[in-house]
Amino acid sequence: MVARIRELPITGIVGPSGVGKSSFIRAGVGPALKTSGEMWEIVTLRPGRQPLHALASIVQRLTTRSGLDAQRQMVEHAQMLYRIRNEPGYVGTMLRKCAADQRHVLLFVDQFEGSTRWSTIPTSGARSPPH
Repeated sequence: MVARIRELPITGIVGPSGVGKSSFIRAGVGPALKTSGEMWEIVTLRPGRQPLHALASIVQRLTTRSGLDAQRQMVEHAQMLYRIRNEPGYVGTMLRKCAADQRHVLLFVDQFEGSTRWSTIPTSGARSPPH
C-alpha cells in the first residue's frame, strides 16, 4: 500500500463500516510512511457537517506559517475557504507545494461516509438538514 500511495496521488481505502479502514491507516500505512526515510505528514480530516470548513482548516494548517494572531488566522481561514469553494484544484495545488518542499502529505479523510449524508439537494417538500 505504501508503494501505491507513492505512485498514485489519490488512493482510496474503501470498505464497509467497522472493517478497520481507519486502523489500517493509523496503525499500518501511516507509521510505514513515516519510517520510509521520506518526510511524511499524516493528517486526519473528519469532514463532519461542514466538510469544506474542515478541509480549509487542514490546508491552512499545512500551508500557513505559525505565529499568526487569532484575527489573522480567521481572515486566512475565510480566504482559504473561499478559494476551496471557487477554485477547482486549489487543494491539490497546495498539497503539491508541500511536496515541492520535500514534505509529503497523507490526507486521510476519516468518516467520509458521514459527510455525504447531507449532500443531496432537497426536493420540494423535503426538509433541509439541521444547521
